[in-house]
Amino acid sequence: MTQKLHYLESHIGSMEQGIELINLLGWNISTKDGADSTFVLAGDQPIFASDSQEQVTSFIYGMALAYSILPNEVIHKLRKEVNID
Repeated sequence: MTQKLHYLESHIGSMEQGIELINLLGWNISTKDGADSTFVLAGDQPIFASDSQEQVTSFIYGMALAYSILPNEVIHKLRKEVNID
C-alpha cells in the first residue's frame, strides 16, 4: 500500500527538506542504503532501519513535523544554547 503524505509534503516539503529542518537542531541526520535496509543515521549512529523506504520516509517526516511547529525564534534560541550557531 502506497502512503500519501500530502500535509507533510505541503508543509515540510521533500524528505531532504525534512532532513535539513531536523539538522538545524544538530542531529546530523543522513540516510544510508544497506544490503537489505535503509538506515537513518544521527552522525555515525544508526537510529532507525527498515527494509521499507516508506517507513524511513515516515520516520523522517515524523521528526521534521515535531520541529516544524517551533517558531523560528525558538529554533534560533535552541541553536544558540547548544552552541550550534
